[in-house]
Amino acid sequence: MRRIKLFSLIQERVARRMCPSRWSARRRASWSASGGSAAAESLENRCLLAAGDLDPSFGTDGKVSTSFGFNAIGRSAAIQSDGKIVVAGDNNSTFMLARYNSDGSLEGVVTTDFGTSEGYAVGVAVQTDGKVVVVGTIYNGANNDFALARYNINGSLDTTFDGDGMLTTDFGGLNDRAVGLVIQPNGRIVVAGYADSVGDAFGDNSDFALVRYNSNGSLDTTFDGDGKLATDFPALGVFGEDFGYAIALQSDGKIVVAGISVNITRDDYDFALARYNTSGSLDTSFDGDGRVTTDFIAAADTATSVVIQPDGKIVVAGYTDALGTKDFALVRYNKNGSLDATFDFDGRATTGFGTADDVTASMALQSDGKIVVVGHSDYFGDQDFEVIRYNTNGSLDTSFSENGGVLADFGDSDDNAGSVVIQPNGRIIVAGFTTINGNTNFALARFDDTSVSRLSITAANAVKPEGQSGSTPLTFTVNRTGDTSGPSSVQYSVIGSGTNPADTSDFGGVLPSGTVTFAAGELHG
Repeated sequence: MRRIKLFSLIQERVARRMCPSRWSARRRASWSASGGSAAAESLENRCLLAAGDLDPSFGTDGKVSTSFGFNAIGRSAAIQSDGKIVVAGDNNSTFMLARYNSDGSLEGVVTTDFGTSEGYAVGVAVQTDGKVVVVGTIYNGANNDFALARYNINGSLDTTFDGDGMLTTDFGGLNDRAVGLVIQPNGRIVVAGYADSVGDAFGDNSDFALVRYNSNGSLDTTFDGDGKLATDFPALGVFGEDFGYAIALQSDGKIVVAGISVNITRDDYDFALARYNTSGSLDTSFDGDGRVTTDFIAAADTATSVVIQPDGKIVVAGYTDALGTKDFALVRYNKNGSLDATFDFDGRATTGFGTADDVTASMALQSDGKIVVVGHSDYFGDQDFEVIRYNTNGSLDTSFSENGGVLADFGDSDDNAGSVVIQPNGRIIVAGFTTINGNTNFALARFDDTSVSRLSITAANAVKPEGQSGSTPLTFTVNRTGDTSGPSSVQYSVIGSGTNPADTSDFGGVLPSGTVTFAAGELHG
């Protein structure tokens, strides 16, 4: 296991906005309407985005903070098929679901009250039919239960889901907490979390907990007999505390849950991973009994996220205090549950930000196999969004923000990232919350990724005399950078600007527009 400290990241909070030495030109044409001469406007310098840069086309300087007039915590995000972003969260008593346009502007928000004094939403997923499922936990007056709500595309509750769009599920009358969900291809919904149980040497303990629902919200009784199951991780012959914190679905339908299990010897926690067959039984082809735990140098370790690679390998992200402060921690497992020695030499990697606490919250896989991990760092005293990207072998991707990681600050108070999703164009959306003027707000940031194709215009001639007759051409070239392995196209148009803006009469009745098309590998058009 290699341990890395990113001391150079301390420059990113300020310097990243400067975007040095990455400049191109943008052309806008303006034309005289009264003869004489005409010219293109002076070329305008434009900062080209690099991987890890905040995307200025999203919100304000790449960031969005949404105040609802009360404390509101964003916890999880998902991307709709139309590119809109849904963020689930709560105000500590009611579920909240906000939808943003692709540019970061807020389209709307809905709240859902389960009639309880406490409730929080922790996960969101979009079905293939566009309906949105939100999962969380509510307090029923005596203890906590799993809670789900399903929404139609317009934000209304879907009454085909358990009659009113909402439901709760209890495990044995004790405290149960949901942490995430996946939607199976057949429309069934699997929710993971943990549930308290009774009867071991330590009294109460917690177990991994899973529930599977039919698409109408009823419990799926083909799943472990009654739709619910709990899993203990034996520790030295006894049963202790086990908490499921994340869930993923394999392409073969098997279900993977990641979390933590108590290490009785040291009285701390290790990464814990369980894999289930589609029926709900533990998959004994996975480490012999369907369960595996992993330690980082006799330290307290917490797994918070899990993803499945296309090759079937399993990546788990979390954090560890192996070096005295909390650091990002990753483990990659082979399909049989063994550590993958091709990942950072022993299957484990840790990354820290100076002497700060770095706490992982979520992870996503890019289409090129790179791994994006988000959380928060308190290097500057308050907490900031933190994003780190890894190559497929577990090394830091130094093409991302020059050294593999970047921070995003929303102000002088705490910012906590809770979720990361990758847009189809490769850009990275991070969602969470920030505190402004004493209230917590939903917060989003979007980061660029240069592994996708980028297009820019270079003017061939900045100024041209118009002349008194005939026409004078002003040509431009579109340059393509980033991933140029496939075909691409971009639309262009001329618009009027300045004190004498161009109009249709300057161009024979129609303002010029068209499409520039690139073949695979082509760089200029």
